[in-house]
Amino acid sequence: ERLETPIQKSKGTPKKTEAFTEIVRGFQNTVCQNINDSLNNISLSDISSVIQSLSNLDRSVYLLGGRYTDVLARHFYLHLHAIRDNIWHIEGQTSTWAEYILDIQKDDIVIIFDIRRYQSNTAIFAKRATDRGAKIILFTDQWYSPISHHAHKVFSFQIKAPSNWDSSAAILTMVDIILAQLTKGLWEKIKDRLESREAIFESFF
Repeated sequence: ERLETPIQKSKGTPKKTEAFTEIVRGFQNTVCQNINDSLNNISLSDISSVIQSLSNLDRSVYLLGGRYTDVLARHFYLHLHAIRDNIWHIEGQTSTWAEYILDIQKDDIVIIFDIRRYQSNTAIFAKRATDRGAKIILFTDQWYSPISHHAHKVFSFQIKAPSNWDSSAAILTMVDIILAQLTKGLWEKIKDRLESREAIFESFF
């Protein structure tokens, strides 16, 4: 299952004879169940600990995703960067990743998204980051990425769906929870930054 491809998952896709309403409702129920099961199995103290770590504005935060999960890393990055500085989204060719490793300091935070068909280059980055003293926060699936061996905090999510593709809904829900609570907790410190950000945006129109 950890190595299952979209082609191999065809056996689990809805039959062509199935009514479209049934397909939509079945997908809806599965994804909602993924969210409920995932959040019910994650410690509230672990979520609070991550929020507290991200609230430390002296610590740099790096975000990294894989071929399909990079969009989750970018979503998290865009919102974190709106809230605070010292936020970095690791992207581009892996040959450029060494530049990020070079800048990572002890106790910096590296948030990694890695679900099944795990990428070896992402695991290598995680190992290099921990060697430099970084704390890894891993968002992974129910089968656990190998990066979990290096991670300070591991969040495991249900990702199965009646589709050739996995669902990221549960992961995205957790990201949105963290962002909501982080913004609320830091509001007095960040409201001036957000107001300045909006003013700059408006100046372009």
